[in-house]
Amino acid sequence: MKPLYQTIIDDLSAAIAEGRYGPDDRLPTEAELMDRYGTSRITVTRALKEMDLKGIIYRHKGRGTFVAPRTPAGGRVLSLVLPHKEGFFSGGQQYVRSITAACRRAGYLCSVHYSEQSVRRERAILEDLRNHRVSGVILYPIGNRNIDEISRLSLEGVPIILLDRSLDELDLPVVRSENLNGAKKAVSHILAAGHRRIAFIGVLDAEPAALRYRGYCRALTDAGLPIEPSLIHTEFPGSSPADQEVLTAGGADSLLDSLRGEAATACFCVNDLCAYRMVSAAERAGLSVPQDLSIVGFDHMSYLKELGLDLTTVAQDYEELGRRCVEMVATLVEKPGGSAGNENHVIIPTRFIRGGTVVNPAIR
Repeated sequence: MKPLYQTIIDDLSAAIAEGRYGPDDRLPTEAELMDRYGTSRITVTRALKEMDLKGIIYRHKGRGTFVAPRTPAGGRVLSLVLPHKEGFFSGGQQYVRSITAACRRAGYLCSVHYSEQSVRRERAILEDLRNHRVSGVILYPIGNRNIDEISRLSLEGVPIILLDRSLDELDLPVVRSENLNGAKKAVSHILAAGHRRIAFIGVLDAEPAALRYRGYCRALTDAGLPIEPSLIHTEFPGSSPADQEVLTAGGADSLLDSLRGEAATACFCVNDLCAYRMVSAAERAGLSVPQDLSIVGFDHMSYLKELGLDLTTVAQDYEELGRRCVEMVATLVEKPGGSAGNENHVIIPTRFIRGGTVVNPAIR
């Protein structure tokens, strides 16, 4: 049986396709949709979020939900390639939202592709984009295993902007967040609260994670504390490679046992998903966050607020990341052979968010 949120998506999409709602027309409000389908706000919100991510609609806070303009003329298509899994709660959704909105404002259609951490899948996507001769590509690469396909795209004149990861082999423009200093500020906040046994949790499978780990280390050494290997967890528990890619509930329970054995009073997590898993593990173990364990994340994922978690974290400016990526690639599309602007390597500042998951370890 089809879930109700999908029914809402299908009904609204059909109404748009049949012309009952045209470009920039206002759609029914959340309250009207709740009444029409006899469902909760959560179900309606999920349906609208998925339509927003797919570029079918766009939303203005305080004004409502509107039909997105139709595909621009002239084949003006920018492609976004992400390493995340489609529909998975992560920064990938934030990138999709900000970049598709920036493309729409610039008069481009954005096609979104997920490589799901598969080198083979990423290669197939890159080959497909090259065959379809898209206008430009915003690529969040898994690594350099597909450097041949990436370089072919570049040599054939397709503008490429790298998102959050650089490639040593190619001098391509990069737009990234201030990962190192953002992490350093977060860990410095934990230290200022009185913690000295601070764990690091996160797989170092990508450049952003490695920079956040470096920020963790710098905060400790700047405070005159040694970097203790027993407090550093860069592998997730699991019996299979798939389990080890993402921190599962069982993996978080196992890590929590390790933290308690190491007398850790706080942990810095490489992203908000890890932080959420650790908060949930603490709750299952009957521990209080932050009194028994202070927890800090990175990314500032909006859905955590909806789950009732006031997480201390580091906010990436996804809107500015999206705007700069599209601005740079559009400049290269419209001025072939030129540069992406005055800067080839753009670092977007992060912002520390003081939530409710850090207190002095003496407070019990």
